[in-house]
Amino acid sequence: MHRCLLNPALERVRVNGFAFPLGVYPVEPVAPRTGFTVDFEPADGDEEWEEWPDRYVYEILVSAERLKPLCSAVLSLLPGRVYPILDVLGNDAFREIDPYIAYELVGVESLYDGLRWYEPFLFEDGLCGFGAMSEDPFMYLFLDEHKVLTIRVETAARERIDRLLSAFDLPNLAGDEKEGQRPRRADGHPLAEGMAADAVSHEHRSVLLTPEDRPELPGPEEVTEALVDLWGMTLNIDVERNLDDDGRDLGVTGWRCLVRVEPPMPEVVEAGGPSTGASAKELGEPMAAPTATTKAAPASAGPSDSGEKGGEVPRVRYAEALVAAKSWREAEDLALRAATELPGGPRHTSPTDEDSPRLVAADRLWRREVVALLSRGAGRPAGNQNSPQSSTPEAHTARGQDAVPGEAGQPSPASDGPVADPEDPHQPEPPEIAGLLDEALANGADGRILRSRWLE
Repeated sequence: MHRCLLNPALERVRVNGFAFPLGVYPVEPVAPRTGFTVDFEPADGDEEWEEWPDRYVYEILVSAERLKPLCSAVLSLLPGRVYPILDVLGNDAFREIDPYIAYELVGVESLYDGLRWYEPFLFEDGLCGFGAMSEDPFMYLFLDEHKVLTIRVETAARERIDRLLSAFDLPNLAGDEKEGQRPRRADGHPLAEGMAADAVSHEHRSVLLTPEDRPELPGPEEVTEALVDLWGMTLNIDVERNLDDDGRDLGVTGWRCLVRVEPPMPEVVEAGGPSTGASAKELGEPMAAPTATTKAAPASAGPSDSGEKGGEVPRVRYAEALVAAKSWREAEDLALRAATELPGGPRHTSPTDEDSPRLVAADRLWRREVVALLSRGAGRPAGNQNSPQSSTPEAHTARGQDAVPGEAGQPSPASDGPVADPEDPHQPEPPEIAGLLDEALANGADGRILRSRWLE
């Protein structure tokens, strides 16, 4: 278990005594007001979720120093089993937020564990929002990435919420309305608002300390992976279609996928009991592990193969796969296959085996980003689907664990030719890569593996 730490170099923005979260702050003048607003929402629902009852919705804004005590008090109102929620500003080119949710009830103690272990990320970081909901009794809590707390409760629970907010000396910014509806302007926007950072131009940033010489400190991607495991969540998107935030079908796109490969389970010693070396997963602890662009932390020390050598314990490994696919589901299938085909990869896996390779991240890329990743190596042709594609260590490699050129499955030295810039949409594409992508990304093309390698 690796708890995250705040970056001590960050300075908090304060306006008239109101402290903004370290990870989200205004860059234009704003006059924040501590307090809450409340509205009434009638019952509604859809085919996926049961109908939500008539309810009151609260939006609450407090100074950063009071945020955790308020959230702790509100979370104490939840029942013993809940559905956790996590939103993360991710790395997908066509989706701003990665929405995670649990579809099975989780013990509220797991929610508390995550809050305790990853408090700086959840309460201060500008890249995430979290919450939970229950159905009986109905209750919905969510602290968004701007650190505005939203509470939805059935009508019978309104008095209880009002008492709790009164205990924190939080005023109703709309006054003493009787029907639970705020006065609104002609354009429909409410007259009374808390004026959080998102009321004006503002900045988001990560607040976690991740120095190169402290690889055990998890960054946003590692914390996200750990919370997804701990809270039993899945990515709440349409996995069978490739849609952007506006609902448009994108067809075939490039995907950068990260696959976690668990070490073999410890053998049972005949003299009695399992051998030592139980994994963090077995111990019920979150694993700090690389899950996206720039962070990486080994889950445990040990050799990279599947057996013990020299008394060291096998560790979790991560494989990166660059694929062309027309849906998240197809990208997952290709990435898992790529991991099993890598040198030293798992050969005997079953979809029902909880220790089988698991996709922990799948981010779609602009074509220029795919070109940049494919053009950064020179050891093998870009179109080789059956062997790891060459590349140099770059922003997507493991932090503090540069690959050794020439090893099986590892990047080879960079070529002497120009390297594509993913930020330049007009940079010419190398002819061999252009031909490969014209074929791989064509509408109706079959999914294919463009490159795969171990992150070491």
